[in-house]
Amino acid sequence: MLRNRSLISLLVLVAMLVAVACQPITAQSEPAAPPSDEDVVAAVNAIWREYEAAQIASDPDRWVALWTEDGVKMPPDVPALEGKEAIYARAERGMTNAPVDEMVITALETQGAGDWAYSRGTFTVTYTIAETGVQELMDGKFMTILQRQPDGTWKIHRDIHNSNVPPAAPPEPDMAAVTQEINALFTEYGDSLAADDAERWVQLWVEDGVQLPPGAPPNVGRAAILASISSAMEHYAYRDMDIHVDEVLLAGDLAIARGMYTAMLVPHDGSEPILVDGKYTTTFQRQADGTWKIYRDIFNSNVPPAAPAAAEDVDVEAATAAIEALWREYSASALAGDPVRRMALWDEDGIQMPPDREARVGKETIQAATEAGMASVVASEYEVMPEEIEILGDTAYARGVYHALRTPVDGGDPVVTDGKFMTILKRQEDGSWQIYRDIYNSNVPPAPVAAPETDVNEVTEAVNAIWREYEASLLADDAERWIALWADDGVRLPPNAPVVEGKEAIFAGISSRMETIQYTAFVITPEELTVNGYIAISRGVYEGTFVAKAGGDPMQVDGKFMTFLRQQPDGTWKIYRDIFNSNE
Repeated sequence: MLRNRSLISLLVLVAMLVAVACQPITAQSEPAAPPSDEDVVAAVNAIWREYEAAQIASDPDRWVALWTEDGVKMPPDVPALEGKEAIYARAERGMTNAPVDEMVITALETQGAGDWAYSRGTFTVTYTIAETGVQELMDGKFMTILQRQPDGTWKIHRDIHNSNVPPAAPPEPDMAAVTQEINALFTEYGDSLAADDAERWVQLWVEDGVQLPPGAPPNVGRAAILASISSAMEHYAYRDMDIHVDEVLLAGDLAIARGMYTAMLVPHDGSEPILVDGKYTTTFQRQADGTWKIYRDIFNSNVPPAAPAAAEDVDVEAATAAIEALWREYSASALAGDPVRRMALWDEDGIQMPPDREARVGKETIQAATEAGMASVVASEYEVMPEEIEILGDTAYARGVYHALRTPVDGGDPVVTDGKFMTILKRQEDGSWQIYRDIYNSNVPPAPVAAPETDVNEVTEAVNAIWREYEASLLADDAERWIALWADDGVRLPPNAPVVEGKEAIFAGISSRMETIQYTAFVITPEELTVNGYIAISRGVYEGTFVAKAGGDPMQVDGKFMTFLRQQPDGTWKIYRDIFNSNE
């Protein structure tokens, strides 16, 4: 019997008992008398002797008989083995591949608690690798939970072990051999490209390889890499590829090669061959069979890209003059109030971005806005003055200022507009230029907007009515009625919970709460109301009583709130922002 039991051991045993208490209870005909400590130690030690003997005999059936049907074994460096069948399969494999020559298990501590026992100790095992004949030693420690069976015997239920010895340092890599393999792989790389054989080439890659070509998105996975090289081979033949390895670094099962490459790309359309001269960094991954495959690859050119050729058919001086003429026509169409003439200056998929409103996408949308604008005002002055024009091939950029004097057709004072613009123009197939993207804004600060006059008494009455409806809908347990008090973009900030944004989320929250509680009383007492144009701020206190629908005593709520309400286009008010907390 073990008499010196440490506090730690006792705690481990208690934890084990708590864990196993959650397992299904197995009905027994009669409760067996609890075994003595001496009996538990003797039984567990007998199991360890049989464990050793079965391993030395390479008898998986004899060994697995020591386990419960739902046992779990947790060997190091692999997933847990759950169930007797999985445990048996691994034991059978191990006894075949590495039969045990000698095994000694030393239990340092064994304790029982009813139908459960805990054993902790050390072990040594000597085994021979069947494939090589090399004998190896493992020196480790274990912790095991055993379960007493209905017949009074004990079996292993949970077991975990690990080694006492640090893992051996990996052998020094053979850099020369790895470099030779990588050079051979790169030779095959070039040969398979020269053979126009994409399938042969892609076999050099791992399944989850990633290629990062310049000027294109990454190709992720062997299928994407194959699709990319197959597409390239439809346009070019790869010839005379030479890959030079400047450096190889090894890190476990990864090898990183860096160097230079050259190749000749021969276009299938008969145009001049293209010399490719670049650099690369490639990571290789060692496979289970010891070979290497490409895992990650990035490369780029050593040659600066050629400067974009100026479009031969674009006369910069003539294009600039044409764009200046376009702005004069733009001004003239405004003075003429002619939307058709104006829209002839726009590209079909143009986008106009006016200030203080959404972008107008497409010629049809721009035309509708232009027609509405010209129908509502008469322009007596209108001039667009470009200050900068730059021709970029078939695209041009213009920046400048504009001035206008327009009078509303339904009366009113003339309105002066001074602003600035930035416009992208696109050359059309017939050589003319049209507006493609256009944004503008005013140079004049906007006039201050006076808050609308409000009748504070009317607003107070409307807000108080909202609070009465708020109370009534809670007492009626009616989430639909309650949520109707909220603006669509409302935000609720409840205590001890995340912010709830949007009417839909707020509705989900109150619906969930109403599923579990019922308000029997709720009173809101506003103490202060501040009105500023379309916004009203209500501050006050609330109190109420609710009961859980599952039963229980009534609960009191007593708190304070501050709520922003916003006037709607129809003149009604709705809750826009709301925060509250408890007084207790």
